[in-house]
Amino acid sequence: MAIRKSPIRTCISCRARYDQTDLYRFSLDGTNVKVDQDMRGNGRGAYVCSNSKCLTLAMNSDRLDRALKASISGESKKQLITFILDS
Repeated sequence: MAIRKSPIRTCISCRARYDQTDLYRFSLDGTNVKVDQDMRGNGRGAYVCSNSKCLTLAMNSDRLDRALKASISGESKKQLITFILDS
């Protein structure tokens, strides 16, 4: 029986490719953006690596907005950052 490989995803900030399990997935569920911890959520998703520079770049620029094809408020981005830093 073959060993199943993890899917490869690209960080929206640094454009580096990583295993899906090494990245944070942000998903758009209706109008809410959330961190999809189990990587199985419905809706459009975007991946960011755990590097602090990449997280900062994704939140402070429009990269997350473009990847999710939605306008995300600054308050929502702050909540996402605090959630990641707390976990």
